[in-house]
Amino acid sequence: MTAPEPPAAPGARWSRPDALVEDTRWLFGLCVLASLLLTIAATAPTLPADGVLPLASASAVIATSAVVRYRLRRAVAACDLVDVAALAAFTAPLAVPAAAFGLAFPMLWSRSVYGGGRGVTLYATGVGAGLLAATLAGPHLYDTSAGHAGAVAGTLPVMAVTVAVARHLASQLFGREQSRQRDVALAALGTQLLGLTDRDAVLQRAGEAWAAVCAATPGLRAVVLQEAGDLLVPLGHAGPFRQQPPPLPRAALPADLAALPEYPVRPTPELTAAAGTRAAWLCLPVPGTAGCVVLLGAAPVVPSEGVVAGRSLLNQVTLALRGAEAHEELRTRALTDTLTGLPNRAAFTAALDEQQASGGWALFVDLDAFKRVNDRLGHAAGDELLTEVAARLSAAVREDDLCARLGGDEFAVLVRDGDEEDARALGQRLVEAVSRPVLLGGHTAWVGASVGAARLEPGGSRSAALCRADAAMYAAKASGGNRVDVSSPAPGGVTVPA
Repeated sequence: MTAPEPPAAPGARWSRPDALVEDTRWLFGLCVLASLLLTIAATAPTLPADGVLPLASASAVIATSAVVRYRLRRAVAACDLVDVAALAAFTAPLAVPAAAFGLAFPMLWSRSVYGGGRGVTLYATGVGAGLLAATLAGPHLYDTSAGHAGAVAGTLPVMAVTVAVARHLASQLFGREQSRQRDVALAALGTQLLGLTDRDAVLQRAGEAWAAVCAATPGLRAVVLQEAGDLLVPLGHAGPFRQQPPPLPRAALPADLAALPEYPVRPTPELTAAAGTRAAWLCLPVPGTAGCVVLLGAAPVVPSEGVVAGRSLLNQVTLALRGAEAHEELRTRALTDTLTGLPNRAAFTAALDEQQASGGWALFVDLDAFKRVNDRLGHAAGDELLTEVAARLSAAVREDDLCARLGGDEFAVLVRDGDEEDARALGQRLVEAVSRPVLLGGHTAWVGASVGAARLEPGGSRSAALCRADAAMYAAKASGGNRVDVSSPAPGGVTVPA
């Protein structure tokens, strides 16, 4: 297990970091440099003349390696090999080789907070072997006394115990840092979701949070799957996948996807190929979303802290999606006529404002003789008639046009493109659609429609276009009704029915 590597500004790499893991690495790096200087100062008086240059060169290499490892924020195999060779070269000319342990131990502590346990073990083994080899070879290379090999060899078990303890503490340090980063990611998600009412924006924030949780839990992978017939289709993924996760057979998961809060899933060849390793997989059903699950994978097992973070993430996103759905429902209700299901006056005027700059046509439709039917057959029949008229008008307009009920027996159509001939033709279709007889509770009723059309002038006002369409509608009604009139603005702003 290794700690995640958060990005840092170049200048911040030399100052003391705030993050716990980076602060520990910074301190251990300084400890290596300080121990190097102190060891040189303590051994310099007894150093043979021909050992000065090798010791100085080895010191420079050890210091450089410590700086490179800290700046890269990761273990580097080349630095490990160089450290072992340089420490051996540093130890060989010493009159008392055991003095090198004052440098070797800080180097091991520093290396323990980088990379995985296997790399640290190999590094410690190399350091121990290098120290013992340098102690044995020193008297043959320099004018130093022999007989120190026993003292050095006796200290090696102590060094092994120290490395084991240091690595254990480093693992706990990594765990705390990873937990902090997961908490930060989940807290940031909660803040970002506040006030979000767009479903796509919620899902985008969820994807970013999954990526952060997987980055803070080394080896963790997550893929969101949606049931689609005989397949489970991936909607997104995060973590170290080798390739895009493919659709999975529906039979790979239980018949009831939400049977348990979480349950293990046998790895399929598709999952193993996508992950690049044979990982263990755990299924988390998405609360309140039928047929949607998240698969968490890691080797050798899915860490419990990743599962807890995943459940918290899903709960937050589920609440946000419910809020977005409720907001969309309220918005739809606010813009929908409750009787006919058509867009209402507010929706029509909003669409008109958006369309004004692009041109088009506004058509007013007012029913002829509706009051007579309403008075004769009753309000329930009148409502039924309005519902039928709304359905006919919707069927008569083009797909891109907007049909709305303004209130009472008034309807409107927003025509997004076309010339005057197109507007007249559409208006005539509306008249013909409305004029067909309607069966209302055993009674046959007839109504007509007067339609007024006005062009939307780019740069003009919405109110002016509506006034012209309204005037044209009244002109059609005054001419006997059941007809279309087209109005266009005349010089001076006078409305002239065509």
